[in-house]
Amino acid sequence: MKRKILFLILILLVIGLSFCSIVYLKFSRSDEKIISDIRELKSYQCDVRYVIKNSRGEIKEETNQLYSDNKGNRVDFGEDRIQVYNNEGKVKVWDKILNKGYETTTQDYSFYSISFINNLSKYLNDGSTMEMEYDKEINKRYLKVNVVLDNNNPNLDRAVLYVDIYERVPEKLLVFNKKGELVVEAFYNNFIRDAKVDETLFDLGE
Repeated sequence: MKRKILFLILILLVIGLSFCSIVYLKFSRSDEKIISDIRELKSYQCDVRYVIKNSRGEIKEETNQLYSDNKGNRVDFGEDRIQVYNNEGKVKVWDKILNKGYETTTQDYSFYSISFINNLSKYLNDGSTMEMEYDKEINKRYLKVNVVLDNNNPNLDRAVLYVDIYERVPEKLLVFNKKGELVVEAFYNNFIRDAKVDETLFDLGE
């Protein structure tokens, strides 16, 4: 009788360990693999909420963003304007209120372009440090990536990217100036990897 009980316990242990192994393999991702998946994105769609901080206070903006490796980035600011960042470093702006467009350079909107995942990915290299962080309030684990922004802009010196390790998508970006002050927060929602993007949406006024 004892042998049967021991045998049954052994079987249950084997089943339990096998189940745990399957769950672990399904949900665990190496840090390098998570970052590699982000760097290899060919397109994406998401909502991004910005909190921009300066000496006068905070500016909050809600945007919808599209990215295509063929066309660049498109940022829709609701009823206000649309900005398209092409692969040549130009920014086309369509003012919805005035119903007209103009062109400028990415330097005028650098704090937006820093938050684009396709742009940020070029800084995700061997110089980046990564660690796991657990948020007790929402019972969630993140991959926290510290990034040096080599862009000769003291106002955008370094960033911290938080990545959902299960969905393998960015969730939050914090940008700091040379003094270590937080200047930009970007919160990513409804992130769709490799989204089907209508590339005609990037052709403003054409």
